Amino acid sequence: MLAISPPHLDDKTAVVAPRNAAQYIQTPSVWLVTAANDEYVSKDDNLALYHQLATQDKQHIEIEGEHILPAGYYQRLLGWL
Repeated sequence: MLAISPPHLDDKTAVVAPRNAAQYIQTPSVWLVTAANDEYVSKDDNLALYHQLATQDKQHIEIEGEHILPAGYYQRLLGWL
């Protein structure tokens, strides 16, 4: 499963935001990709989201950068894509 969206939108904006769906994700493998210095989401929020993921086969990949990930960030995901 790959989802690219802001994880902590409020319920009025996105009822399907990852923070609301994490406990229901039961796919075999999940990679959570976050920015190291996102001005909209704290590292603690991202870590909380990671722990909420229902699957045991999960990985948290933190990319150096801000909210808009740097060019070429996807190269860190080549083993999964």
